[in-house]
Amino acid sequence: PNGESDLYYPNKEIQEDMDSYDRLAKLVPDPGTQQLKVAYALDFQANVSIRLINSGLREAVGIELPNQAPGKYLKSVDLTAVPPGRYLLVVRCNDLPLRRYRVQK
Repeated sequence: PNGESDLYYPNKEIQEDMDSYDRLAKLVPDPGTQQLKVAYALDFQANVSIRLINSGLREAVGIELPNQAPGKYLKSVDLTAVPPGRYLLVVRCNDLPLRRYRVQK
């Protein structure tokens, strides 16, 4: 609305994760609500981002969680607008990968 854009460029690291997709832990959305539960833990205060990347390396969902305190988290990602397919979910902490999951919708 304010004319700004936020672009996300997948890097080589994401391509390598897609290459090893079948070895990643699998997450499945709740069939009734289409909510995907994502668990992670922080040892220190950090900016967290959650990205759902499709097989064409395009972002399907992006969530920014700034200044999260240390602790355990369980976040929901709404997949109702996401078409069926294979996805890579990447949780980043201060721009460094924290957790990676494969997602099948």
